[in-house]
Amino acid sequence: MVRAAGPNERIQVGIIGPGGRGSSHLAALVERQDVLVSHVCDVDANRLAAAAQVVRDKTGREARAVKDLREILDDTSVDAVFIATPDHWHAPATILACAAGKHVYV
Repeated sequence: MVRAAGPNERIQVGIIGPGGRGSSHLAALVERQDVLVSHVCDVDANRLAAAAQVVRDKTGREARAVKDLREILDDTSVDAVFIATPDHWHAPATILACAAGKHVYV
């Protein structure tokens, strides 16, 4: 179940695929006061580390860095996910995210 954010709450999001377009999403999201980037996910270790570093540098907080998107989807504290994977992974990731009750941005 997705929680409605109150006026004093931050929405918690995960970025799945933080390279290319995903890095643009990440850069914009870490600047927002009403968003907490709690997770970053990529199968490429270098891209994953770079995304986690962006969150750390911009917010002073640690994002959970995972290689398997299901770890984000299983976390009930995550309200929404941004899916910026290669095109052939958009549909499977979106289906899994919807089934997990997440808001999805592709």
